[in-house]
Amino acid sequence: MKKNTIISLLLLVIVFSCSKKEIIPSYTPPPPTPEQYERFIGEYKVYDTLSNFIYDMNIVHYFSGNNIYGNSVDSVILLNFADTFDVKYEFIKIIDKDYLEIGIFDSIVDKNNKSWNLSGQSDDPTTLVRENKLINDTIIMYFRQTNIKYYIPELQPYFFCKCKHVAVKQ
Repeated sequence: MKKNTIISLLLLVIVFSCSKKEIIPSYTPPPPTPEQYERFIGEYKVYDTLSNFIYDMNIVHYFSGNNIYGNSVDSVILLNFADTFDVKYEFIKIIDKDYLEIGIFDSIVDKNNKSWNLSGQSDDPTTLVRENKLINDTIIMYFRQTNIKYYIPELQPYFFCKCKHVAVKQ
């Protein structure tokens, strides 16, 4: 009898000591979504449509906060844009978080203190497809650059370009 009691107690100890531990799956929250401007920041190599290297461009963060109208904005500067000037861009209207609207700059001054007209350009103006969009690590930039109003007073050769550049983040 004593032997049976000891065996029963041993069995009870084994059964309760070998209880299955509850495995709680670990929850890993998704990584935080970067701010709109953070996706664009970086060093870029810019190529023409035939994959020939043209120039280096950097996009740097410029400002986060309220603009003069009290609207919350983030800004970036495109350094060495078109291998000609630095362009400031404010993310005011967030239609598409991967879109970088070049906008219209009349009388923008280049590195040589010469004036230009710079504006966003569509590859196909009949479509509603947004240009200048960051896809993975590449921005295909469409823009129009001309000095038609300034080339005579500034004694420069006339220049007009409907440009298409491919910027690849390094």
